Amino acid sequence: MGGQRRDAFKDLGIDEPPPPDTKVPILEADIDDLTDKQLMNLFVQFTRWTDFFQYQLAIEEIYENHAEAEIRKLEGLFLTRNRPTKASEAITWVRAEMESDSEIRAAREALMLYYARRKLKQMLFQSAERDAAVVSRELTRRTDAKNPGYRRADRGAP
Repeated sequence: MGGQRRDAFKDLGIDEPPPPDTKVPILEADIDDLTDKQLMNLFVQFTRWTDFFQYQLAIEEIYENHAEAEIRKLEGLFLTRNRPTKASEAITWVRAEMESDSEIRAAREALMLYYARRKLKQMLFQSAERDAAVVSRELTRRTDAKNPGYRRADRGAP
């Protein structure tokens, strides 16, 4: 799959985004203690990680979809090769036989792995996104406190 990923970026004419150059930030229990500069730096870090996790999530969704398509293809081939010759033989029996096919089992295991990876990356993305929103709200609160009348709602502008 790694080759497919590189090909997708090549087709788009862009480089694959690298991870941010910092560790994943941790949201402090009391962000009130941070200076404005520290808070803004934290917000930038969360934003970069959110972007990176979202990109990773998209890649995992693509892998998962490819794995699902591979299973459908293998099942179709199996059904075609093992089509019942008599009307009395049930397709249900052939489907049950399909469960013992090693290639199909391996494809299903790969799908489960891609599903798990997608779910984990989705969790990382959502966590970073929520933390970035908390920091953003704190930045807005500080800006509002320092500049009353700055907000559109306070100016009466649309």
